[in-house]
Amino acid sequence: MLYITYQNENGKLDFNGGSGHFPWRILEIDGLGLSGKSFHTAAYPSSVGQKTLSETVGARTISIQCDVNSIASSYGAARSNQWEISKALKILNEPGTLLIRDGRRTRKIDARCVEAAQGERYGGYTVFAMQFVCDYPYFEDQQMQIIPIFKCVNLIGNGTRWYLDNGVMKSEPIEMKSFKLPCLFSRRITETNIINVGDVNTEPIIRIHMQGGTYTGIDGETGTLVIHNRSTKQDILLNLQEAENVTEIIIDIPKRIIVSQDKQNLIHYLAPTSFLSDFWLQTGQNLIKVENYLSNSCSVECEFSNKYVEAVIG
Repeated sequence: MLYITYQNENGKLDFNGGSGHFPWRILEIDGLGLSGKSFHTAAYPSSVGQKTLSETVGARTISIQCDVNSIASSYGAARSNQWEISKALKILNEPGTLLIRDGRRTRKIDARCVEAAQGERYGGYTVFAMQFVCDYPYFEDQQMQIIPIFKCVNLIGNGTRWYLDNGVMKSEPIEMKSFKLPCLFSRRITETNIINVGDVNTEPIIRIHMQGGTYTGIDGETGTLVIHNRSTKQDILLNLQEAENVTEIIIDIPKRIIVSQDKQNLIHYLAPTSFLSDFWLQTGQNLIKVENYLSNSCSVECEFSNKYVEAVIG
């Protein structure tokens, strides 16, 4: 059964599919498949057909038609259909997020309702139609994936184990193990294989957690931290010789910014040869390696969302 929720700061609307009795029952929905594309083409004299020069994925339009039946509401029959629609219009008036669930998986997409219209009434039902426009056409996972790519791992327990479960990275605690000396108490992770199970490339957010203090290189000169995507041959290089009292550096690639834990602008840490727009996670495997040339220790996490060309169909 298909469940759709539209939510924002004004509240949320729940739409339900299937044959049950719900306050908002989905009759028809369109726009969950491939988003429309526009093509730039050229035709040449004395040639057959045309040549496609470029293509652009446009905004996505999602249309939903529902039956409104206030009697099915848990609040009882006192609420008329008109009251339900009036409440809905206050929510639909503001931008929000559409959550689309089919019991097996959930997709989300930012949307704005551009049209809402009340249709015919029959019996205790009122037909109501809505149209949403999504500026960014790809659906995403409901929750962001957070994967450590540079850290110290406790080998004797009281730590965390990361594993892939149906395309989703999950973690579980590791209990204390018995050990016999001599042995290794920890090991350092310097590279991680990140799997992008989506349909298109995605831009991550990289969080660097640092101990407070001034960060210099091992030799006392400029301290650098390099993040490599060895699968795509892309790099991000940071020069941190002036990173005083910074405990977290957030490289927000989708927004093209680098800030500290208190939102201080740190874009000047980015090396002149590095460009945030040139770093992404390709579909499939991404071998991410971190090289730390700082005198202080740090840990690095990669935060991203898989992106899909469709929601839940069939």
